[in-house]
Amino acid sequence: MKHAIIGAAVAACVFAGRAAASEISQGPGAAEDMAWVYGTICLGAFPAQPAVQAALAGLHATPMADTDTKSVLDGDPGRGWRLSTKLADYIVTIEDPPYNTCAVRRMTRQGLPTALPYIASLQNYARAKSLLMGQVASLEETLSGGADRQVLATPLGSDPAKQPTQSSMYVSTDYHGRYTGWGALDADGGDGVEIKMAHQITVAP
Repeated sequence: MKHAIIGAAVAACVFAGRAAASEISQGPGAAEDMAWVYGTICLGAFPAQPAVQAALAGLHATPMADTDTKSVLDGDPGRGWRLSTKLADYIVTIEDPPYNTCAVRRMTRQGLPTALPYIASLQNYARAKSLLMGQVASLEETLSGGADRQVLATPLGSDPAKQPTQSSMYVSTDYHGRYTGWGALDADGGDGVEIKMAHQITVAP
């Protein structure tokens, strides 16, 4: 099934170094990097806990404090980790049932340059699991703090006549220059757009 998604001298040296690193972390390779992390943990390993733990260990992820995890998950039960690649810093969370969701997050200035690597990872996963990718659903909402969120959700299932058993989501949240949380350095010079890729195992009625 076809799919489209509508993604002082010393101080000066330090700033220049950070700016260069930020450019790299948000350039053409950024989308591939995040899709690779998402595909490795949330598509390739989740929901099998031993596989998830092995994937996190392989990426040298470190557990987050419970208070930090609850803040990221808005109080929902789950666990969180932080990890860094050569390009970016990420937060990985797994929400416990009934949410049953694995997600990868990072902050950017204006979003990732493309969503195509995410789509490719999802297509590879669906092909490997013999799943059909359904019509993408789009949801836009304004959060209480004024941030704007767009969710692009792709249902996954083995039988088009039945309710999908899984869903993959590409979520972008635009903070309009008001973001001050974890990863704020990656938002410098832009509106501050958080990108989240999430894989949910749904339960059919």
